[in-house]
Amino acid sequence: MDEHLGTSLAADALTAACHQRRPRGPVVFHTDRGGQYTSYAFAALAAGHNIRLSVGRTGVCWDNALAEFFSPP
Repeated sequence: MDEHLGTSLAADALTAACHQRRPRGPVVFHTDRGGQYTSYAFAALAAGHNIRLSVGRTGVCWDNALAEFFSPP
């Protein structure tokens, strides 16, 4: 948590999740169109962890529903 929503915060969270979960295969990371998720730095970090980025369409909130349904508790 921090006082900003910048790329560094999202990058730190992604790095922490990778260290904690240690995914063995490819991962799909679905987000909204926030600048912190669509930056070159975040894309490079994700690629380094074998993570494929998925971005929702503008104005459509329902595209997260399927991913949230299958998220582990």
